[in-house]
Amino acid sequence: MIVAQISIIVSTLAVTLLTEWLAWKRTFNTKEYKDTLSSVIRLQKRLGESLNDDEASRSKKVGHLLKDYHARSIALWRLKYQNVLPVLACYVGTLWLLNEVYGGAPVAILPFKPSFLFTWITHRGLSGPVNECSLLFFFVVCALGMKDSVNRIFGNEIPKEIPNPLYRQAKLMEGNFFAPKK
Repeated sequence: MIVAQISIIVSTLAVTLLTEWLAWKRTFNTKEYKDTLSSVIRLQKRLGESLNDDEASRSKKVGHLLKDYHARSIALWRLKYQNVLPVLACYVGTLWLLNEVYGGAPVAILPFKPSFLFTWITHRGLSGPVNECSLLFFFVVCALGMKDSVNRIFGNEIPKEIPNPLYRQAKLMEGNFFAPKK
């Protein structure tokens, strides 16, 4: 069982390193990404400075800056998410290969009895006791644990000052989804 755990951890680390390198090569090291990031940061600074201007010129200037800022931040996040499908393919391929070797065999013993809602993933494809851990659960836990750490090590992150445009859209839609039409 320990050999299975080590090979799953090593495989997960290898695919995580591969996908982060791929993301760095395809996105974060390109001129387009660097230019878009610098323009978003520059627009943020200009927005901060324009809030100190007088009231008459501020409204029109801020409106144009906000429109350009939102368009650039959407472009920046779109660049980040262009790697989702290749990353997904790498993880699914690795999971498929590991399933060929360890499918149907427990790879770990859980120190607790999982609730009924989680047994479908923790005990998937196993026929023994409920506290046995399946390959899928172990792989997912390893991948979730490693992905964020390796992402930070590589620096493949958009700065935290630049909010995700999906949050802005959700905030705009907040309260309007089920509101009665007037």
